[in-house]
Amino acid sequence: MRCIKRALVFARRRGLLRELPDPWPTVRRDPPDERRAGKLWPPELLAKFFALLHQDARDEIEFAVLTGLRLHEVKRVELAWVEPAPPGSATPFLLRVPAWAAKNRHERVLGLSLVAAEIVRHRVEAEPRWPQVFSKSCFKKHRDRVAQKLGWPSPPTMRDMRHTYASLALRGTSDPIATM
Repeated sequence: MRCIKRALVFARRRGLLRELPDPWPTVRRDPPDERRAGKLWPPELLAKFFALLHQDARDEIEFAVLTGLRLHEVKRVELAWVEPAPPGSATPFLLRVPAWAAKNRHERVLGLSLVAAEIVRHRVEAEPRWPQVFSKSCFKKHRDRVAQKLGWPSPPTMRDMRHTYASLALRGTSDPIATM
């Protein structure tokens, strides 16, 4: 809608339009979907949640919190993507997400903490013959049962984990550009 308004104002300035519409037309927006809004989960609540999760689900979710990857990106992670960081880097390892595996089809390079690298190492040792680090299994029902056991109305989603990662990264760096 803003684009149309800008074009009309531009046309008026150039003399291509005698007058601007009054009132401006409005576009009905979809109501916000509460299920899609990411939530920040405090570390103490996540610790309770992680403690009750199956090891595979815990590894997957914790890796998402530590890296900020989307669920489909986490499921595609391969050992070959992990490489040592250059000397003097803030992190010991890098995770190079190839363009074909990313949502926007651009290669991304992320710093991997020792905890995230340890998750990858542990997963590869458990199943060395799989090309992917994480299983293709869906743990949504398991997460739902754990949240129900804790008395929560809804479990943390993978989207929530991305938001938690972004919020924690912003707190740590105070630089929104670096967080992006």
